[in-house]
Amino acid sequence: MQTTHWGARVTATQLEDHLSFVSLIAIRLINPFIIYFFLSLFYAFVSLAFQAPFGRYYGNSGFVIYWMMSWMAMTALGFAIEAVITIFTTQFIAFFLLLWIIANDSVASLPIELLPNFFRYGYATPFYNVSRTVRTVLFNTRNQSKLQSFP
Repeated sequence: MQTTHWGARVTATQLEDHLSFVSLIAIRLINPFIIYFFLSLFYAFVSLAFQAPFGRYYGNSGFVIYWMMSWMAMTALGFAIEAVITIFTTQFIAFFLLLWIIANDSVASLPIELLPNFFRYGYATPFYNVSRTVRTVLFNTRNQSKLQSFP
């Protein structure tokens, strides 16, 4: 008996023959969450190996905050890709990644207050929030909600 859930199934491993649809979706949600946990830890260890100053603003907790920020960012970006794979299959990943990276990166390099109003969507993007967190943890900056006027 065939089902029509092919977009959410991994056909190369034939998991659809052995798992129900609910268990397959559970695997697709739980596995990346766990994998990103350890992948972000190793990513944070690389920054620690290069002696990034994690203790400037939060003290000894700076590394853990950086690691958790990396984990949440990888999870947000990875689950967006998982959703595209589920809905559109793997042939549209390149197109999606091009748009996803441009949309995220265009709001992370400059303060959103200085960009045109179109870029206000950036407050909800992962790259923007990651860049603000990294600036605070590594460079001891204080994020401002509004631009200060100069006298």
